[in-house]
Amino acid sequence: MRRWAVFCYCATLCGAAFAQQCKPVTPDPPKPENQLEKRIVDFVFCGMSEGHGDMLMTAAGDSTAVALTRMLAGRELSHDQIEFATIILRTGFGSPDRIVEQPDRKPRTTLFALRYLDLCTTDPALKEEIAKARKEVMDQAAKLAKPGE
Repeated sequence: MRRWAVFCYCATLCGAAFAQQCKPVTPDPPKPENQLEKRIVDFVFCGMSEGHGDMLMTAAGDSTAVALTRMLAGRELSHDQIEFATIILRTGFGSPDRIVEQPDRKPRTTLFALRYLDLCTTDPALKEEIAKARKEVMDQAAKLAKPGE
């Protein structure tokens, strides 16, 4: 009897998880071309974050910033979208040893995107978060430059 109750409970939770879909808060979200871009759109435009997306961003490194730039191009960003974009850029360099491609280990586009986000806001708290993200990304990239770490 307990097994049956546990099975029903798990089946209900799985169904609820699959029923969740991105409900964009902007009228016309961009159309993603790959899984990384889809996860970025879900996070920036819907506020949905999940582990698989974090894993993709961590493995992509600087390519995360390239995909983010493609998805944000030509759009006015809200406070929340700037905050979410900052989190995404920070995630791209959260574990630099997991970045797959060698060129993606240098945060060129990431630092450019953080500078752009800083220029898009006047909120001091958000500017501080962006500055922290920039420092964190630079510190993580510096770890990759040092042999033996």
